[in-house]
Amino acid sequence: MTIRSLIIAAACVVSWTGAAQETPPAPPPPVMTDALKAVAAALQKGDEAAVLAVAKKGAEAGDGGCCAIVGQMYEDGRGTKKDPAQAFAWYEKGANLGHAESCAHYARCLMTGLGTKADPEKGAFFYQKGAEGGDARAQVWMALAEERGAGRPANIIEARKWLEKAAAAGDPDGLFHLSRFHNNGLAGLEKNQGNAFKYCFKAALGGNGEAMNQVARFYQEGVVVQRDPVAATGWFNFAAELGHPEAMTNLGVSYETGIGVKRDLKIAARLYADAAKQEEKTGIYHLGRLFESGQGCPKDVVLAWVNYSRAANLGHAEGAKARDALKTKMTPAQVKEAEKKLASLPAPSRAAPKKSDADAPKP
Repeated sequence: MTIRSLIIAAACVVSWTGAAQETPPAPPPPVMTDALKAVAAALQKGDEAAVLAVAKKGAEAGDGGCCAIVGQMYEDGRGTKKDPAQAFAWYEKGANLGHAESCAHYARCLMTGLGTKADPEKGAFFYQKGAEGGDARAQVWMALAEERGAGRPANIIEARKWLEKAAAAGDPDGLFHLSRFHNNGLAGLEKNQGNAFKYCFKAALGGNGEAMNQVARFYQEGVVVQRDPVAATGWFNFAAELGHPEAMTNLGVSYETGIGVKRDLKIAARLYADAAKQEEKTGIYHLGRLFESGQGCPKDVVLAWVNYSRAANLGHAEGAKARDALKTKMTPAQVKEAEKKLASLPAPSRAAPKKSDADAPKP
């Protein structure tokens, strides 16, 4: 997240009153405090160290929005060295001031153990505090905690309520997860792919990479909308440019097959390699295929076997089959070299994950 968006988000402190509604009203525009205006002015000069100094001054004077900004800058290493403990401390200060954005980040630290000892129960409490304060990010995180039973018993009906509030505020993550609820018929909703596409498309327009990838799949498969391989490729490209690993793989497949775009195996290989850097198992498998065949990249059975093994260790069944089949065609020297290369890679590629790791809920 950019500092500019943090400034805007930090100003969004909204109190929800009255009975719960099926479609909650969108919050009013954020109000910029004088302290946040000073941070915005410092930002215009492009000096992040100066931005941090101004934000600290506002935070020390009791501006919760500035606390959130200072915390994020310490977390990201913007204008200073990364310091998770400092980030946590500033988020905590903002949360204790009742600032909704700070509550959300404070809760996230408590949930994940960032800069402090993990305390999911307390984290869920502050997610709810931020969510009730009108912070859309907190509402989404609260929804996911309710859905997964993080810090409290699972309650998917409450999860839906928070997602609807975040979606009504136009939050792209809220829109995407609400789309998922409609698509899968969760929390008392009927399965409705039309609604799923509607919310997913809005999330994609709002910049959510996962939603962009999913919109591409709607167009690719002709679900709800007319099948359009060119539109699918375009959305895969948007998501890939945001660094979405699955979209990189999907775009690579488009370039490899020539569906929706002119066939280009070199571009396909590069996209698979980019996805592989993020441990995307299908992209790793496809990269192995290209190394084995010598299409789009130099033929190299050692690197093919390494990538098949990486994919297999991440749970890709076809990768495991390809690894075992290729090994029967390799010389002992090639096998030895490949195993050495695989062992030099960082986890999780080099070895199969433990069952507890593989089964852990994704953040």
